[in-house]
Amino acid sequence: MTRTISDARIRRCLIDSGASPELVSYLIAAPTRPSDLAGTLKWGIVLSTTATAIILIGNMGLEETVQGIGIATLGAGLGLLIFYPVGVWERRRVEREKAVGAGGLP
Repeated sequence: MTRTISDARIRRCLIDSGASPELVSYLIAAPTRPSDLAGTLKWGIVLSTTATAIILIGNMGLEETVQGIGIATLGAGLGLLIFYPVGVWERRRVEREKAVGAGGLP
């Protein structure tokens, strides 16, 4: 709602200043952002490994011990470590696509 009102005000000011309708549309258009599948994957892995650790804690009877907290933290850490190679692979893939798009070799 707020964005709609502010966009309408900005659009009106731009038109009143003599800007072309195409320029106004370009400036007001919502920026396109690709979906963040890597972030979704990362948090899916982290939450899954943490949940697995919590289940293990419950089965081992360590709910209120330091070891239980350690296992839960270890689960989250393992999730991030599992994601690391995926993140590196994704970064390299994006860099290759940029190089190909810029006329470089794949």
